[in-house]
Amino acid sequence: MNILIRTDSSLKMGSGHLMRCLTLADGLTEKGADIHFICRNLQGNLNYLVQERGYHLHLLPGPKDNFEPQADDTIHASWLEVSWQDDLNETKGVSCFITKKFNWLIIDSYALDYRWENGMRIFSDRIMVIDDMADRKHNCDLLLDQNYFSAPEKRYDNLVSDNCLRVLGPQYALLRPEFRRAREFSKIKGSSATRILIYFGGNDHDNLTGMALDSLSCPELEHLCIDVVVGPHNPHIMDLQEQINCRSKTRLHVQPKGFVELLLRADLCIGAGGTTTWERFCLNTPGVVITTALNQEAFNSELDEAGFLCCLGTKEDVSVQKIKAAALDEILKLDNKDYLSYPTLVDGLGALRIAEILLPSSKDTLIFRLTVMSDMEFYFSWVNDPIARKYAFSHENISWENHKAWFEKKINSSSTAMWIIETAQGLPVGQIRFDIQDSIAEIDYSLDPYVRGRRWANTLLTKGINAFTSKYKQILVQARVKNKNHPSCAAFKRIALAEEKPAEGVTLFHLT
Repeated sequence: MNILIRTDSSLKMGSGHLMRCLTLADGLTEKGADIHFICRNLQGNLNYLVQERGYHLHLLPGPKDNFEPQADDTIHASWLEVSWQDDLNETKGVSCFITKKFNWLIIDSYALDYRWENGMRIFSDRIMVIDDMADRKHNCDLLLDQNYFSAPEKRYDNLVSDNCLRVLGPQYALLRPEFRRAREFSKIKGSSATRILIYFGGNDHDNLTGMALDSLSCPELEHLCIDVVVGPHNPHIMDLQEQINCRSKTRLHVQPKGFVELLLRADLCIGAGGTTTWERFCLNTPGVVITTALNQEAFNSELDEAGFLCCLGTKEDVSVQKIKAAALDEILKLDNKDYLSYPTLVDGLGALRIAEILLPSSKDTLIFRLTVMSDMEFYFSWVNDPIARKYAFSHENISWENHKAWFEKKINSSSTAMWIIETAQGLPVGQIRFDIQDSIAEIDYSLDPYVRGRRWANTLLTKGINAFTSKYKQILVQARVKNKNHPSCAAFKRIALAEEKPAEGVTLFHLT
């Protein structure tokens, strides 16, 4: 499978687009894809990281001196530093020499829209767009927006076609694998604050880092250890170092290789509201957030209203005193042990989910295993999926507290057997459960929405029933399904279970 990724990095736009594309490329490589990047040679770019990670890098020329955005260009057209027409022609020229046609073209650029995408259609079977802004039209087959919104599906109405698959929400956040690995250690964090991380991205031209550091230098907070993280191009490094020299238990880290470890050790993070938001969530680190970019404002506000973080507004809204008050409030919440009373929105598997959508696994490669305690959040997501609730005998969403109590009871019960099915890359995609009562085992199963329609229910049911009946030989297996649940009825029929109608609107399937 040949995949082309078109993205950029620069002092003007930062490195976020390139970094998340590299993360997605890693997930696709695990599935055997051959990845090519086309990047423009802009000032302050990090294009060398593409080659360091082992991918093909194809460079476009640097900025055009006479470039001026036009009235019908996108809001962020200036980030491209050439016209979209020039970029399209140059990208076409490079693409011709790579391969006849790509299986997927992935675009991550706020400066490009449907016009550029129309021009690249002949070079790729399908097109994926990564977007956060929802401010321009696209011609794509799949759109990813990993941000949090209460009604995300409405954001792209009239911006993409009805045939475009919209993949929306933080569960698809593109985080590096080390965040998923570190996540297990986040569960043993203490309940009081001793260490704070300050991180406002690599450059932080407004020196919000210095403002946050001032807010933590008051007597009430002088007992805390502070880690300050900046990039090598931060223009305020010397001033920050002077501040740090005046405060004990404080250390400056310039583009540290161990950023994940620093975030994992932190009890609270004060920083910008971009990609680091999802990294914090993955590691269960509370955050005080200041919005530093236009694309962050809406979802940071919604995350604040939902209680997932503390958003202080835009960089123009904040002051040293405001940051100090927020830090004290969040520390008090930690001391009262009531901050992390909800499941996190991000589990670190977003890149594997997107890779699975783009390059579906063969059912022959799926792995069947016993459910373990760390699968609790997967079950929570599956049970509250809108389609699952629609066909359930009770339509109400399940609360986290009720689910947690139910899951712990089930996994420790001798009258319940539970299995997970996952891809070869370690991505759980479905579950099957058998609840035994009076020598009868009732089947319950579910699949993640993005793998439905592949007939994997056959594999899940067959493997599950075989595993159960080999262990419980005298137990009758059956499933009670609503007649309107056509996918599940069809799945049970395909594995040749006998059926009867014990009640109106219900079909009972059982082993003969």
